[in-house]
Amino acid sequence: MTKYLLVIPMTLAMNISHANQNECAFISNNSEIKLTIRSSNDFLNCFILEDLPTQSEVAFVVSSSTNTKSTLILFERFQNTNASKISSHISDDFGIIATHLDTLNRQIGFRLSPTQNLDTNKNLRIEYNVVDNNAIVLLGLENSGSTSELSPLPE
Repeated sequence: MTKYLLVIPMTLAMNISHANQNECAFISNNSEIKLTIRSSNDFLNCFILEDLPTQSEVAFVVSSSTNTKSTLILFERFQNTNASKISSHISDDFGIIATHLDTLNRQIGFRLSPTQNLDTNKNLRIEYNVVDNNAIVLLGLENSGSTSELSPLPE
């Protein structure tokens, strides 16, 4: 299933020590989402994983064929609409991040923030799948208009 999100109404101030769950979009198992995150609204994006197995692992892999550097912020969502930062991960010089964590019966969310070329919009592709009771989230981040595998979305 492919979903295209052209506009996400989020006003998330993401130091993300605390964030409101209503400001994040939910992503379901076996989903792919493609969107453009815009420099004009601080590359706003925030997602919460649905259908996440309890007592399992979730792996996150970020890649960029344009070597776009970024920071991946992982957080736990609580029932009272708040969230708490679990960890943040900075990409290497090639824009790659690979990390994992135990779900521990938690609802996990994430945000990917570009850290270079901040005047250029970015294309973000997210694929989320659960395989053998473990989840994997693949994220692709490219400069908008790049000639990489991830083509720009229509405006």
